[in-house]
Amino acid sequence: MHQVLRTLVAAVSTPSPSATAAEATVSFPSWAWFGDFLTSPAIAGIAALVAAIIAFKGIQARIAFDRTEAETNRAADKAAADALRLAQVDDANALREQEITDRAAAHWWDMYQWAIAHLDELVKDVGTGQALLRALALQAPGKAERKLVLVAIDMLLARGGSTP
Repeated sequence: MHQVLRTLVAAVSTPSPSATAAEATVSFPSWAWFGDFLTSPAIAGIAALVAAIIAFKGIQARIAFDRTEAETNRAADKAAADALRLAQVDDANALREQEITDRAAAHWWDMYQWAIAHLDELVKDVGTGQALLRALALQAPGKAERKLVLVAIDMLLARGGSTP
């Protein structure tokens, strides 16, 4: 095969015998080297270089893809962490609101117990006692608590007489 290539290159590069003198002065590049080049280690080097460039481009594409995927995953992880953090804040706020509601109910209950314990003193001034119990009814946390206050008002009026 090496010999065939050299023959082809030699045939292409040699001028024809019928060439005129003007044509003989025009020099075309000689392709004689091409046959030697194709069988030399240089073509293997060029092939290795082309293969390296193709591999490099493939690696660059993979790196770009991995980088994009990592950024997408990072953004998804951040969104999930933010959602979790917001859920924790919402839970903490709900717990805090429940604690405030519980404290308000406990405080109301303490005031109610004080009013019942001092009902005999409130009977001395029925108007003031009734105003105190009505204010307590307005602050009642629920219907059951309001009914308890209404019973206490009835007890106050029964002990102290009529409303002023």
